[in-house]
Amino acid sequence: MPTDLPPPSAPRRAVVFAAGFGERMLPISAVCPKPLLPLWGRPALTLALERLRAWGVEETLINLHYGADAVWRAAIAGAPTGLRLCFSYEPHILGTGGALRRAAWFFGDEPFWICNADVVGAPDPRDFLHALRRRHVLAAVWLHPTRGPRTVEVRRDRVVSFRSERAGHPGTYTFCGLHLVSPHILDFISRQEQFETIIAAYERAITAGAVVAAVVSDAWWADLGVPEDYLAAHMETREAAHRGRVEGEFYDARAERRARRWLARAGARARGFVYAEEPARIGRGASLENTVLLAGAAVASGAASRNAIVAGDVVARGMVQRAVGPAAAALKPAEAAALRNLGWRVESASIEALPPRGSGRTFWRLTSPRKRAILIRYGPERPENARYATHARFLQRQGLPVPRVLADSPLERFVMLEDLGDRTLTDTVRGISPDDFLRRYEVVVDLVADWHEYATRAARRNRISLEPAFGPTLYRYERDLFLQRYLDERLGLPAPQRMDVERDLRRVARRLMAAPLVLLHRDLQSSNILLKRERPCFIDFQGMRYGPAMYDVASLLCDPYVEFPAGAREHLLTRYIQRRRCMAEAETLFWPAAVERLCQAIGAFAQLAALPGGAHFAAFIPAAVERLREAVERAALPLPALWAILP
Repeated sequence: MPTDLPPPSAPRRAVVFAAGFGERMLPISAVCPKPLLPLWGRPALTLALERLRAWGVEETLINLHYGADAVWRAAIAGAPTGLRLCFSYEPHILGTGGALRRAAWFFGDEPFWICNADVVGAPDPRDFLHALRRRHVLAAVWLHPTRGPRTVEVRRDRVVSFRSERAGHPGTYTFCGLHLVSPHILDFISRQEQFETIIAAYERAITAGAVVAAVVSDAWWADLGVPEDYLAAHMETREAAHRGRVEGEFYDARAERRARRWLARAGARARGFVYAEEPARIGRGASLENTVLLAGAAVASGAASRNAIVAGDVVARGMVQRAVGPAAAALKPAEAAALRNLGWRVESASIEALPPRGSGRTFWRLTSPRKRAILIRYGPERPENARYATHARFLQRQGLPVPRVLADSPLERFVMLEDLGDRTLTDTVRGISPDDFLRRYEVVVDLVADWHEYATRAARRNRISLEPAFGPTLYRYERDLFLQRYLDERLGLPAPQRMDVERDLRRVARRLMAAPLVLLHRDLQSSNILLKRERPCFIDFQGMRYGPAMYDVASLLCDPYVEFPAGAREHLLTRYIQRRRCMAEAETLFWPAAVERLCQAIGAFAQLAALPGGAHFAAFIPAAVERLREAVERAALPLPALWAILP
């Protein structure tokens, strides 16, 4: 961290945004507000205040909402000498723009710093000072050229868009949550105290001719807002300390050595990095890898913690990852009541945040000493999510393996399911012999054939409520997803070429619309098949609808997540055909269906990769494109424009 004070002309005031709900860091933030999460023992808020003081700031305003008392106390305790603190409490959260309007009394006539309390970094403040001295410059914002979602577009050193449709492409950058701002920013914020973002204010200012200067810097930056990034910051600063880089100054070697001594005394094992706050408790035989234990956390004997944060007042049992906290603090009243009705003692249960799956839902593992369950929360945006429990019960009555529904509430928008574990078909076939691969997939193919045959009859007989069937509207949606998210935003394909590809995909849709309709899973890939005691179980079937059977079959057999052994796909397709006696349908529709499904998957990967925390989805695009090339080649349809864009 830079410690030399900048020139006397440096801003003397700053605003630190510390209000928020902490939803991205749940369940940890249910017991520890996000600004107080420690990076190697020092709260993120303290690091922000120290950085501002080192830059010459004498007075800082901190806005407060969730966990206001705890943040207020920590700010006072951690404020460096010579820094005066002011606070602005928001009974109702106002957003970054509304917060500035509420705190308008704080600003004088000089520029001031703004930073987020959950962001750390090591930029050079002089770059901002120089940028703000230019003519018509309202603000200078830090943009990173390689990290993060890269949604900001820049031309001639000024921001032209904060919401790029070409996120992740050359010429796009990530806004790092640090800016040097003129008090004239208030001219572009509503005079009424209401929720508003500073990004909206910047957009109005740019439209009016003001300049938001881009300070592009690849200095180290980390957003501590989600568990993965928080843990990565620990790893990166630790490695940087060993290499003598500036971000290594955030690392505390003594804190890690102390944690490792605790582990050794407890007979536990450590790999990667480990940080533990007193009085963390560690059971004999526990294994910790890349783990942060907050004050009062415990790891049970024999438990394993990997890439995880464990909150205080919780015991981590079994294998835990990502973020674990006390269920009593993180559950909503209706969820806690449902657990109690199932015989759980909520006060002794923990809740673990599971990785996002890109569907607008959040997934949580509930654990008590002898019980486990999965909690799924969903919003009102996609009505299909409310059908999950009803579909699960229907499929179970047809003899198909799906999780048991333990509790559900469409009104409160949650469902609790039997915990089937984490072993997906994707994981279990990786690296196994071709014969074992076929044995695993043959069981799945037989179940899919029965689903299409017998569950279809039952669904029609019972007239179950489903999503709209495959037809012009859905094919257009999948086509547009591919065209916009992949061809437009990711490849930047010229409009005439894009229109030619669209014509090819319309041709595919017309071929598929001639197919007989069966009850589809709709998202039948290996990651949506779990194995419990080696028996496959289907999940993520809330989007069930009628459509061409080959769409499901192609989803399974052309899955970008899995590398199929030579001849395996043909063998499994033949097995499906024999079980359902649908040779003519498969011969004419399998490869067109594969084209349709793979275009949908590529579009979805591109869309998810542009979202915060979704960068890993981009890694699946090359495999999907490779399979799409094979599908286009074998589809027996003229698709020249689509073929031309494939590498």
